[in-house]
Amino acid sequence: MAGSDQPLGRVTAPWVELLVLLAAWAGITAITVHWLGQNHAPLSFDQSHHFLLSLGYREILADPLRWPDLCSYAIYYPPLFHTSLAAMMLLGGVSLQYAPLINSFWLLMLMLPTWLLGREAFGRAAGLAGALLLALIPASAGLAREVLMEVCLAAMVAWAVWALARSQGLSSRRWLLLLGALAGLGMLAKWTFAMYLLGPLAWCLYWGHGRGLAVDWRGVAWALVIGAAVCLPWYLHSPATLIKNMLINAGPVALKEGDPAVFSPDGLLYYLLSLVNHQMFLPLAALAVIGLVAGLVWQRKRTALLVVWFLTGLVLITLLRNKDSRYLYPLLAPACLFAVGWAGMLGRRWLRLAALAAVLALAILHFGAVSYGWGPLAPERVWWVGGKPLRVSGPKAVYARRPSPHDWQLPAILAATEGDWSRKSRPPRLGVVAALTYFNKVALESWAAAYGNRVCVVSAVEPTHWHPGRVERDMLRDLMDLDYLVTKSGDLGLDPDYGRVQKAAQKALLPKARLVKEFPMPDGGRASLWRLANDPARPVPPCD
Repeated sequence: MAGSDQPLGRVTAPWVELLVLLAAWAGITAITVHWLGQNHAPLSFDQSHHFLLSLGYREILADPLRWPDLCSYAIYYPPLFHTSLAAMMLLGGVSLQYAPLINSFWLLMLMLPTWLLGREAFGRAAGLAGALLLALIPASAGLAREVLMEVCLAAMVAWAVWALARSQGLSSRRWLLLLGALAGLGMLAKWTFAMYLLGPLAWCLYWGHGRGLAVDWRGVAWALVIGAAVCLPWYLHSPATLIKNMLINAGPVALKEGDPAVFSPDGLLYYLLSLVNHQMFLPLAALAVIGLVAGLVWQRKRTALLVVWFLTGLVLITLLRNKDSRYLYPLLAPACLFAVGWAGMLGRRWLRLAALAAVLALAILHFGAVSYGWGPLAPERVWWVGGKPLRVSGPKAVYARRPSPHDWQLPAILAATEGDWSRKSRPPRLGVVAALTYFNKVALESWAAAYGNRVCVVSAVEPTHWHPGRVERDMLRDLMDLDYLVTKSGDLGLDPDYGRVQKAAQKALLPKARLVKEFPMPDGGRASLWRLANDPARPVPPCD
């Protein structure tokens, strides 16, 4: 590792450690399968969007003549995660409920480089324990059960950092070539990949220069060529639109979501509090801080790269205007290695193993608490320091939770719409006036696409179509393109536009509409499916 005087190439990976890691991963994956089988909540907004993209990539993968479309199908999100999910669905069939299993594969891809990096920094036992800890923390317990990109991104970042460490200050040609390929794939995981690699790259250059190692600039050039060849075909297909969307996400979206200003106290503490309250919980986060400090004091040469990786990444994501606890996840590999690293420095072997076992036992208790509400750490325990909550334990985090038994009636609503529609020339157009986490347009659309419901689910709320002075008229114009409308009593979500559209529909359209069926909702409200009085023979836009 950069920071160690011993070249990494002299160290071999013990098969026993690898087998233990694979066995632990298999056990965690089995638990994930069971959890997904018990969970009846639909996919949330972002998950539904990623699932729909993956279905599109699945159609492309199924037809070799369409493979060039892999570089142009989606504009905003790079394709690595979605094509991996598409490949899984192509081989194993389409399932909304078990689609998150793709992240079990990516979790293994994250555990492997974490283990390899950790055994060099803190020893073999600590490296293995760090990889297992990473798979057990609340953040991984949650994200491994979601159709989200962060585990894939974190895996590619970790592999790239490992290749950087092996490159010996960018002096090794073969590792540079591998780094180029990994960097290209990393940029296809998400465009933020480069941000997480800036600190480790700078440190490796500094480390190699300090030891008189000459950078292999020809190897660097070839690495750049390889990386560009891997990722540029996607990035160049629509760069203007991509940049525009990224700027919108960095500015207006952050303001709309209420993210704290960058240099406000809440903005500066956002990710540190997220580490404690959602990613690891206070006991493991405190151990990570202890391990980081201990590494700097007693193992600086071996741990410097991990420290730079974590701290520079933390600073860079803190400086982003748009904030989400998921952005911290690619930095949790070094954090988990720190959380066990202090134990790897203990003098006696039995003491090291006992301390590592204690840390993993604590992680297992947290895993059981956030997965099923089991164990002594399931009760919510919070310490308040300076008005800020620090979660000691609890049954959930921002993504980790128990499986939901609640039925949001999505298949029943789609089936009722199909059953009531009599025209065969086109599918019915269904709009939804709700923007709840599990009850929204995209969730219904993903269910219909996954299971072949012949229903065209479209947006019923399009504020970009509304003009000042004629907002209500424009709302009704959009609703006139629908055959069916789902309204809901009670909570409609945070966006007030959904309430405005529902009131306009209740005033002008629903008195003439026919109530098809009502559906009880888990939040105490009721969803109502209405057959609107719009002419079914009218021309309608195509269903995308």
